[in-house]
Amino acid sequence: MSQTTTAARPYARAAFDLARQTERVEAWAEFLARLDVLSEMAEVQKLIAQPGVDKTRLASVLAEAAQADDSSAQNFIRLLAENRRLALLPAIRSTFDALRREAEDVVDVTITTAAAVEDAQRDALRTAIEKHFGRKTELHWAVDEALIAGARIRAGDHVIDASAAGALEQLRDAVTV
Repeated sequence: MSQTTTAARPYARAAFDLARQTERVEAWAEFLARLDVLSEMAEVQKLIAQPGVDKTRLASVLAEAAQADDSSAQNFIRLLAENRRLALLPAIRSTFDALRREAEDVVDVTITTAAAVEDAQRDALRTAIEKHFGRKTELHWAVDEALIAGARIRAGDHVIDASAAGALEQLRDAVTV
């Protein structure tokens, strides 16, 4: 686990707990998404990294740009700025989203296929994966021609490799032992 993720986790957890207590999880998710977009801008990254920048002013500008609509959100940005943690915003958002999916009992699944998949196949795969995990899924699709054929399905640490490349790798490993 990366140091960034480890450092971001308490901030994401605090934001998530507050969002749940105030029943504003969706609003906080959108707010953190706006902050994440802002933090990825080159100009903002320079300001965040610059030691001489007035952190209170930077927090105020970010709060306004991210449309922080309540004092909790404004205080959150101010806390990040004061603790020099604004660079963690992408990891905070990612961790917040993971906490949200977990609370909603949704599993995040990435399906990488060798070729584009038609809608009917996507629906069938979604149904099969939801049945397998017994939970709703949030699917992300990718194409990697290096798989040759088939698919690789990743849900957290769980990987199902049904690709031709994976089968060839297993065969190579079996033969070279």
